[in-house]
Parts: sequence; structure tokens; C-alpha cells
Amino acid sequence: MYSIEVNNGGTLELEPGRGGITLTSRDHSGTVTRRDFFGDAELVIVADLLRYLRDNGTPEIYLLSDEMKLYLQNLIRNGDIEEYRIFQ
Repeated sequence: MYSIEVNNGGTLELEPGRGGITLTSRDHSGTVTRRDFFGDAELVIVADLLRYLRDNGTPEIYLLSDEMKLYLQNLIRNGDIEEYRIFQ
């Protein structure tokens, strides 16, 4: 098992298992607040996403069709909506 300290005083524990990993979140007192199993295929998707973000130097990604991207870009360009990022 591998444990990561998180910013709220708790931990995130990663435990490899057959066909994936179990992630367990514990609060500052060690109480389990959540436990999830992620299969191998889900882990590959997450790894690919993280690599894409790092390789492209971007902190965000939008899962939109190409048509929707063009539509939103037109709305921004015409001043109908404004892009506002909470996390930079």
C-alpha cells in the first residue's frame, strides 16, 4: 500500500489489487471517508489525461465535440459569454 498526505491533514491510500487499485481517503483522525475501486481501464484513461495536460502545458481540458467548441468560441468572440477560470 502507498499513502499520500493531502492538504486537509488526511491521507489518500492506494492499494494495488487484481485488475486495478483501491483508493481510500482518510480524514485527519484516520477515519475512512471514502473508498473506491478503479479498474485497469479507468487508470489508463486517467494516466492518458494527466499526460495530455502535462504535455500540452494546460491546467484544464474541455470534453466537448468539435461543433460545440466552435459554437462556444463564437459566443466568446462575439461577447455573448465570457470565459472565466476559477483555477488558473
